[in-house]
Amino acid sequence: MTPQQVLTAASSYFGIPEFEINNGRKRGVECLAKFTYRWYLYTHLGMGLKAIGRLNGHDHTTIRNSVDQINAWCSVDDEVNGMVSGFVKFVNNN
Repeated sequence: MTPQQVLTAASSYFGIPEFEINNGRKRGVECLAKFTYRWYLYTHLGMGLKAIGRLNGHDHTTIRNSVDQINAWCSVDDEVNGMVSGFVKFVNNN
């Protein structure tokens, strides 16, 4: 799956236009979360942290920290875990 396909899937799943997800800072915490969910999914698709960072001009440590934070949220918040799991399933089925 290409990064563009992941972006399109994220836009469809979360109901946020692609350009707003791609620029996660534009719409506050909600959009930023969807922005980082894509990074999480990229890691599960086997993409390296440096390659993910190059997609959006971020350092690989920023990507790693965001993915670690999502993992931590998933372990303590059922709503976040459901959203992330649902997104991964949605992408896998499309």
